[in-house]
Amino acid sequence: MELTLKNVAMITNATIKIDGLTVIAGENDTGKSTIGKALFCAIKSSAISDGKFFYRNRDRYILDKLFNNLKNIISISSKNPLEYAKEAQKINEIKQEVANILKHSHKKDFKNRYLNAINKLKSDENIKNISLFDDIYNLLQEAIEDSFKHKFTANNFRTIMEYAFSNDYYPHSNNSKTLELIISDNIKNNRVKFKLTPQDSTFIGSKIFDDVVYIDTPVIFQLIKLLNDTALADKEYMPTIKDLKSKLLDLPKKREIWEQIEIQKIANYIQEVIGGDINNISSEIIYNKIGDSQPIKIENTATGVKSFGLILLLLKQGYINSKMVLILDEPEVHLHPKWQLKMAKLIIMLVKSGVTIIVNSHSPYMIEALKRYSEIENIANKTNFYLAEEGEIELQDTLERIFEKLAKPMNQLRELKWKSLK
Repeated sequence: MELTLKNVAMITNATIKIDGLTVIAGENDTGKSTIGKALFCAIKSSAISDGKFFYRNRDRYILDKLFNNLKNIISISSKNPLEYAKEAQKINEIKQEVANILKHSHKKDFKNRYLNAINKLKSDENIKNISLFDDIYNLLQEAIEDSFKHKFTANNFRTIMEYAFSNDYYPHSNNSKTLELIISDNIKNNRVKFKLTPQDSTFIGSKIFDDVVYIDTPVIFQLIKLLNDTALADKEYMPTIKDLKSKLLDLPKKREIWEQIEIQKIANYIQEVIGGDINNISSEIIYNKIGDSQPIKIENTATGVKSFGLILLLLKQGYINSKMVLILDEPEVHLHPKWQLKMAKLIIMLVKSGVTIIVNSHSPYMIEALKRYSEIENIANKTNFYLAEEGEIELQDTLERIFEKLAKPMNQLRELKWKSLK
């Protein structure tokens, strides 16, 4: 599977493999996070357009906008109140019929039933001949076609990108205002493509992943209560954080995933590392340390415990599995080198269980550990290392150039040492 980005923030053109584990190494401000955020926006927008969120919005558009617009036009054009009442009643009856059909849009005969219902609007000459009827009727037809879903997905992608990149997702290095993001699954012969210009948004394809999780900081636990405040409930903010918050506070819904033996092994490993367990109790996230009878609120634990606890809780909630992508932005931050190695081992365990993971890192400890553990667990063939340099992303056959780049600060310190000794 490949991810291609063109003219996305710092990335002018890059193609990246996203099978198994993808590691993107580099210094700060080289484009590592751009890849993760853009991929999050693409997967999230295509996934939510294939579920309840899309169908709720589509049904609301049909029933509350199109049918109501039709009634409003009749109201304006009608000179006879009795005539309007009669036509409005007929539209309401057809609207109710359509509403019942939309509740069963998963059935095979849905499309025919829907079209037969809206065709009844044409049987009334007074309705059929009103101004703009043809325009509204065409929109009613289009609303159940793939083209409508594709446009909905493209608009969602633009909206999520605007929040993720603070409305600054075109490159500064050139004048191009055509952004493209493509995910290609050659095995299943599936491909999704997003394209944004200042004037238009387009999407083709169907979802490849069911969901995505983006983790960039364990400080999310400190923010949960603030973000859960009713004053912020309807506010838009960083979509990666908003998504993660909702997942952490959710109740477990996918027990069949949590009950898998491989997932249980991974959970046991995390519990061993942090010396306890993490649980969501009535939207209060609690750390139960082994040997302590008194539970501790997660926000009062060490940051390392939070880092591992995040993944443990997401496993329990059923959000980490083989049908999603886990994006870890610099997971080594806040971790002692000893625990960086433990985090690397956890990442490899997840990849071996079938989870697709992207890691952005500037830690030699983390990168070397990921390389070694992937070899020990015989998944080196599913592990790809890239070096990010000023927006250029290049696949690396070895770690030599990565370590050469990341070792520069240490070499500078050695030079300073020799200067001070002279």
